[in-house]
Amino acid sequence: MQLGGRLPLHAFLGFLIGMAILQFEYNEGGGLILTSALMLAGIVAAIVLAGRDSRGLRWLAYIGFAYELVWIYLVMMGTMLDTASFFLAAAVILGLLAFVIIRVEKRMRGHATEGGAAS
Repeated sequence: MQLGGRLPLHAFLGFLIGMAILQFEYNEGGGLILTSALMLAGIVAAIVLAGRDSRGLRWLAYIGFAYELVWIYLVMMGTMLDTASFFLAAAVILGLLAFVIIRVEKRMRGHATEGGAAS
């Protein structure tokens, strides 16, 4: 058994479960916005910090993101216009996030190549 093996994956799973419990508790008004923002920020942070090294963590992050979209949709379900606006905003944000992640990964690969050539 090693400490560094799957520790990020287990910690992230604990974070997602804890945030889901908080979302059930505070599912109205400011609590919904705060817990949703924290969960989405945690998912992004997990992908940026450890997603490159752990395929399982990436998949867990994608599942967490899907859960969060469904949760927000179920809590905010109202008129068709609200639903359509929500999914449009979510798609735009996800597209921008994917673009940023791709750019960061390209830069990280570029720096890793430069660092390897200098050594």
